[in-house]
Amino acid sequence: MAAWSNILRSTGEKVLRIGSISTKNAVQTLQKREMGHGPRVFRIEPTRWQWNKCKDMLHFYTALGVIPLSILTFVVYVFVGPAQLAEIPEGYVPKHWEYYKNPITRFIMKHFNESHQEVYERTMHMMYEETRRGEITGLQNRIKELIKQRKDYQEYYYIPYNAERIYEKRELNEFIEEPLHEIDEEDKQKMREGKYGRKTNL
Repeated sequence: MAAWSNILRSTGEKVLRIGSISTKNAVQTLQKREMGHGPRVFRIEPTRWQWNKCKDMLHFYTALGVIPLSILTFVVYVFVGPAQLAEIPEGYVPKHWEYYKNPITRFIMKHFNESHQEVYERTMHMMYEETRRGEITGLQNRIKELIKQRKDYQEYYYIPYNAERIYEKRELNEFIEEPLHEIDEEDKQKMREGKYGRKTNL
């Protein structure tokens, strides 16, 4: 064993010595070749960092979107497949997404899009509201024109109010000969009891 160790040690030393010599010669040769091309020049060029960064981001987000979507599309087409045309059972009303063949389109229409009937009804409601608003605006303009022509009514003197008080005063005036006045709670109680001629519901 000791003999084999000595042989291997001497062989390894020779191999290392030869390798170091050849490396040294290669370095010397390389230096000589570099020195033969003249002075080394540092060329000043515009930076390409933005362009390289843009390409990296483009590749990253393209792969981020294309690869998962490709896998999803493959799985859906292999394990689900397109819908088959069939007759509608009696008494069954198909959903709006069941009219599409592609499974991905059916999923999008079911969970993210509105039905055609809903869109149609909402559009009709908006058109009705706009039509009514236009009719009311036209009626208001017509009233203003008549007020200007006839000059028999000053619209800015009109104050909207509740007519409940008017009806109460009219009913009270049927039993008393006093001018109309504000009915307080005491008078209302007397009218309920019939002290003014007959009972009233106020």
